[in-house]
Amino acid sequence: MSEQLSNIELDAQSRNRIISEMDKNFFVEAGAGSGKTTMLVNRMVAMVEAGIDINKICAITFTKAAAGEFYARFQRLLIERSNPDIQWKDHGFAGQLPEPTEESRARCLNALQNIDLCFMGTIDSFCYMILSEHPSEAKIPSDSMIIEEDELKAFYHQIYIRISEGDYGKELQDLSKVFRSLNNLGEHDVFQTAFPFLMENRNAKVHFQEIRTADVDALFEEDWNQLLAALRTVMDHPELAAAGTKESVKAWEDLADAYRAVSRTWSTNYASVMNNIKKVKHLRLKEDALDQYGVSLGEIFVKTGKRKVWLACEEWISELLEQMQSLQYGVSMTFMNACVPLIEEELKKKGYLSFFDDLLYLRDMLKKDAEEGGSLIRYIYDRHSYFLIDEFQDTDPLQAQIFFYLSSENPDPVWYECKPKPGSLFIVGDPKQSIYRFKGADVASFLNVRSLMEKTGGAVLKLCCNFRSRTRCWNTLIACL
Repeated sequence: MSEQLSNIELDAQSRNRIISEMDKNFFVEAGAGSGKTTMLVNRMVAMVEAGIDINKICAITFTKAAAGEFYARFQRLLIERSNPDIQWKDHGFAGQLPEPTEESRARCLNALQNIDLCFMGTIDSFCYMILSEHPSEAKIPSDSMIIEEDELKAFYHQIYIRISEGDYGKELQDLSKVFRSLNNLGEHDVFQTAFPFLMENRNAKVHFQEIRTADVDALFEEDWNQLLAALRTVMDHPELAAAGTKESVKAWEDLADAYRAVSRTWSTNYASVMNNIKKVKHLRLKEDALDQYGVSLGEIFVKTGKRKVWLACEEWISELLEQMQSLQYGVSMTFMNACVPLIEEELKKKGYLSFFDDLLYLRDMLKKDAEEGGSLIRYIYDRHSYFLIDEFQDTDPLQAQIFFYLSSENPDPVWYECKPKPGSLFIVGDPKQSIYRFKGADVASFLNVRSLMEKTGGAVLKLCCNFRSRTRCWNTLIACL
């Protein structure tokens, strides 16, 4: 019981600090149903009543729908707090705004009249707004625009075709030929699936072995000969089949088709060969098959099972497939990684931006400015000085870096060395929801920023109370325990 009371007291203390300490940076952990949006709106109104200009406040939400709801609630509370005809009532709740004064009403009325000067929107729209105001510093065209995912994929496909046709030089064209040869069942699908991932993670380093050429037939000549000999022998002697699982029965059914595919030239049928090799992975033979046909089977089939009563090729084929997949991955990553800077430049020429580009280019612009003294950061801060960020568990590391740069007292190129100005950052998130990793969200980033807030003089608050679950619900739950 004492622990429950302690949580209630902690919750009440947190809510009261949110509406009273305007010169303090807060990192608020708040679960579903804890009233976090209410507290965000209450803090914004408290900031207005404390004399902070509404045009300097930025409320960052995760979705457009959330931004619309936020705007409506903020507007409604400003109307209520600015109207002297609405009688204030003390409901006895922690985090409740105090009784309005004549001065606070005047400030709320002024804020209400200028509410559209307050930014309330998504992180994407905020970044795009800043980039649009400073295109030359961000090194993007002044008429740049955000394009949707489908449009981006269509653009990637167009450039891929041009690369394959040699429009961007022989070196890249040759890489594309090797890429196509190892993904012959659908290189377009592979490119369209994997390349957007690389583009949306250009701030990270992807590890792979660079492979620019691949003589597939020479690399796998010995394996090819051994596998063909073994499969030919098995096909000619169906009496060697051992009783087995559904997988082994299916492998015998697919044997003829697999043999025909594997017997073709691997360099021009690579993906098809891999798929067909997988089909015979679970073949089982009788134990005495080695006595009769050990020369052709011995390299591939070995005794398997607890009592070693049958022969299987699963281990040998698994090793072969791993080598083939490793080659395919290295070649594919080498080609697509070489395409990234080219396509990034082509997007810039067209003035096309993805949502990720918004974040990356703004982060890069702020980092470069910090290296040069931070004059642009200070200029932006003069206009956008207070950042309230909702659903922080849904943000990725780039977003955290952006707001540490923008709120910094003395901008440092190393973002985590930036110390936010007092009262400039108010962050709310639910660590339990960070596992969903929306839009690149990272639980490590969430925990890192929480630690940095404490390190730089901010405070971590917790909203523990839940206002959605009714007493009846709790009683039912407790009865089940």
